[in-house]
Amino acid sequence: MFNKTQLNQFWLIFQIGVKNFFASWLNILQGVILPLVILVVWLTFKSDDPFILISLVGGSILRNSLYSFHRTLIIERNNRWVEKLDNIPLRLSIKITAQTFVSLTITVIVSSMLLTLGFIGYKGQQEYIANINWWMVITGLFLLVILSNLSAYVLNEWSKSSEISQVISILFFNLCWNFLGCAYPYYIIASYEVLNTITYLFPHRYMFNVIQAGWVGADNMIYISDIDNYSTDFGLAGQLWIPYFATFGFIAFFISSIYIHRSVKGSAIVRAKNGAIYSKKVHSEYLYKIKKAKTMDELNKLFNEHKKANFEVIDKEIVDLTNEITEATRLIEIKNKK
Repeated sequence: MFNKTQLNQFWLIFQIGVKNFFASWLNILQGVILPLVILVVWLTFKSDDPFILISLVGGSILRNSLYSFHRTLIIERNNRWVEKLDNIPLRLSIKITAQTFVSLTITVIVSSMLLTLGFIGYKGQQEYIANINWWMVITGLFLLVILSNLSAYVLNEWSKSSEISQVISILFFNLCWNFLGCAYPYYIIASYEVLNTITYLFPHRYMFNVIQAGWVGADNMIYISDIDNYSTDFGLAGQLWIPYFATFGFIAFFISSIYIHRSVKGSAIVRAKNGAIYSKKVHSEYLYKIKKAKTMDELNKLFNEHKKANFEVIDKEIVDLTNEITEATRLIEIKNKK
């Protein structure tokens, strides 16, 4: 899979990612403390709500693996750290894998804190432990991390403006936070057909539904509660394969778009470098021929040939060439007078 050098690169990027996250008070405040505070507030008033705890776990992933991670990518790009990495033989897959493991590590830490507080502090949440489908919850959280990281990468890759991509990231995060069960209980959102339909457009909606359904043991994506208000149809036709299929589709699309953009960008860089080398070579030959010219006819012929070639040169080069021609013309005229 990876050789020793690549494993060292992986470990280096992983260490940098973890240290950078926990070195930022903003990350700790938004990604750790805020979810804990929201959890306490919600469960204090609705300790038996089946979706609040797991929804906040998913929300913390969105916060850390999408919003905070995207902000980190912007900082790296503005500091030209990415350009420094691009100058060493580092595979894109190593970088993405390492940063995904950073997000997974943060997710495990934050999720453990939220679950511990939820189970120990609120007896109403302990009643759901026996019915949890851990396979659905764990795979859902894992895919949610990957999807969030890739979303941040796509925004960073395809947006030329850091400001615009950050606005999109904040907007998307807030939409998901409000409509997928973090700001408002999901069973309330699902009861409004219009809102429920709109959320089909959110790539993260599907794994959110999987972890929410898995948390209450709803293997068929339909939860029937003894308390009527909590009963929820996740709107996926009672088929568990649909959210997984949709999520893998989004993951494949995001990965393809990242590699397509990198390929186009790489080709442009190669063409620019080759063009610069070729242009320098041609201009050197052109200047050499000018110096060797003996008559005005030869100079005019060279000038017309160069003009027809339609090379794109910067203003300084044009000025230099013009000065060379003027100087060569003056020397030839002096020579002819003699």
